[in-house]
Amino acid sequence: AASGVVKVAREGGDVEFDGIPGAPGVDERGDICTDLACTVERFRGGAAAVAKITNRQRGLFLLTYAGYVAIYFARKPMSVVKPVLEETMGISRDALSMVDTSLLGAYAAGQLTIGAVAKFLSNKQMITLSFLLSGLATAAIGVVNSAPAMAAASAVAGYSAACLNPLLVIFIADTFPASMRASVVGLWQTSQQSGGIAANNFASAVLGSNGWRSVFVLSGVVVAMFSPLMLAVLPSSAPKALPTKGAIKAGSTTASEDGPGVAEMATLKGVLPLCSSYMLVKMARYCLMLWLPTFFTSRVGMSAAKAGAMASIFDAGGVAGSLCAGIATDTLLGGRMILVCLPLCLLCSLSFVGWGFLNGQGEMVNIMCMALSGFLIAGPDGILGGAASKNLCDYHGKSSGYASAVSGMVNGVASCGVIAMSAFTSKIVTKLGWSGLFLLLGSMMAMASAIMISAIAVEHKHFSK
Repeated sequence: AASGVVKVAREGGDVEFDGIPGAPGVDERGDICTDLACTVERFRGGAAAVAKITNRQRGLFLLTYAGYVAIYFARKPMSVVKPVLEETMGISRDALSMVDTSLLGAYAAGQLTIGAVAKFLSNKQMITLSFLLSGLATAAIGVVNSAPAMAAASAVAGYSAACLNPLLVIFIADTFPASMRASVVGLWQTSQQSGGIAANNFASAVLGSNGWRSVFVLSGVVVAMFSPLMLAVLPSSAPKALPTKGAIKAGSTTASEDGPGVAEMATLKGVLPLCSSYMLVKMARYCLMLWLPTFFTSRVGMSAAKAGAMASIFDAGGVAGSLCAGIATDTLLGGRMILVCLPLCLLCSLSFVGWGFLNGQGEMVNIMCMALSGFLIAGPDGILGGAASKNLCDYHGKSSGYASAVSGMVNGVASCGVIAMSAFTSKIVTKLGWSGLFLLLGSMMAMASAIMISAIAVEHKHFSK
């Protein structure tokens, strides 16, 4: 086998690509495997290629997965300690709401400015600094005594952590072959649900034994310790996996396209529909994440402790949903990530409508509705907010740096929607009741399904080549 550039004949001209470790038909040294038939078939759209996963790829997956689980230790503690802060520190509920808004607002701003920051820092530097600054800011919340100081520290933590999901998803998508991208990213995105469960349990345990200040300090330490790990282990740039069908064109270049402006990204076909549909999906998901314990205490009649435990079932359902969405994308739809979101969003819309009519039927019915909704919404949330941006940019021949900026914009716009939803949810429940809220969420998911059709058309055009 010879390393370097290999030219593969295909219809419409030859295709050149470098020997890339971990890609289909390429061994760990970057040499082309003797059996090139699978690689040729891969580029012609066949299913014969079987990608070999290296130990290094497994290690990078596990490190980034654990790191994103850890970042939830910067997001979840406040929801656990709020009752204690009200009781022992005399901080009002409105003031604590301001702390939440500060984190969400800074998080949205951070995601919208990823493209600008990427002009000065590499992805590895951004990831390393994100863990460090977010961890230090989270620990700082545990040593201050006022709501404004907590809000300021939360804003730093939120802004610092904003780039992690887009950059890590891009990194994972680049590290693994395109033939298994959806399954791998789907598995990786379960770190969101795993992080929520782990952070809730950690914060509850520390709160019971050491008090609320230790919750923030120890959570911050957990987050910050991943900074040196990322610095030591992550490569300066992720190995580029072989693109999906039709993504490679002879003579295409993308090296000069890092750091695009918002106006430029908005004109890329499929980006605005992706922004809008993901905003609606994320608004629905975060609404449930923030209000499910309150729903179970006020509507179903559970105790606060039991309501918190039951709310974790939403995340558990999401783990299964994210995995199934990724596997279905690769095995049933040939890598069409955005397309798989359409039926899931429609079914999720129906599940919310059903929940709106059935939420008065008792504890078990509500738990089943919650688990089903968590299962159905996790796939679209993970795909639209992560690898879909990478794929859209691949379809248009854009670079990974460009994809990072697009992913940041998509997530930033969605986070702005989450801020608005968090501000109005209590008013919606007061005016329309919990049934009205669930019906509204169902309408939002139906709208997301309709809006994403334009992005699906871009995807379909690419796969039709």
